Amino acid sequence: MFPGWEYITNLEHHYNGRIWVTWRPDYFQTIVVSMMDQAVTCEILNICGRTRFYLTMIYGHNSKKGRTVLWNYLSVTNQGQTLPWLITGDFNYVLNQDNRIGGNPITMGEIEDFNECVVKCGLNSYIVEVDTHGVTSRGTTEFGLR
Repeated sequence: MFPGWEYITNLEHHYNGRIWVTWRPDYFQTIVVSMMDQAVTCEILNICGRTRFYLTMIYGHNSKKGRTVLWNYLSVTNQGQTLPWLITGDFNYVLNQDNRIGGNPITMGEIEDFNECVVKCGLNSYIVEVDTHGVTSRGTTEFGLR
């Protein structure tokens, strides 16, 4: 698909292989640490800068029950891990009520688990607004950085 690039997917954990991580091997060395149906975690070495970090790509389930498994995965991945860590993707949820645009109203009880996971993992949250051909997406593009 991308000549000269390498990739991994979580196809063995989800029938659609919902998450793809691609990279140029002349710039990055990528080692899979763990994966599940909602996440792929890799240790990345930037060959040029000789820096290492963890990267977790997320595609969260639509149901609260399904996402609870994701929050547990992130908490376990965080244990004993000391490298900088970037977590990004579509969490299929928001950290606070103000991040939601459209759809059903959100209660504090619904976002409590996600917030607890962010605090437990020591993450900083950033919201990225993405403008694609005049359509702005906000809320599902949150990511954590530690």
